[in-house]
Amino acid sequence: MIGMNFKDPIEELLDNYFNAKKEYEKNPIEKNLNRLKKAEAKLMINYPNTNATYIYKNKKYKIIIKDSVSVIPI
Repeated sequence: MIGMNFKDPIEELLDNYFNAKKEYEKNPIEKNLNRLKKAEAKLMINYPNTNATYIYKNKKYKIIIKDSVSVIPI
């Protein structure tokens, strides 16, 4: 269909991760920590053992997913 924008699945997961991380940094309460952990878990389940460079919202990030999630701006 014309004009439809489809997001890459990892982009949606990164949206959730960055939003949860921002909320937790702004207000470090248990609810926000649980939201951040859930976002990290979804990344770990969908992209296990990942070591990749990804461009997200015009910024380049190094994404490392092993036993934990690391998203490092380059």
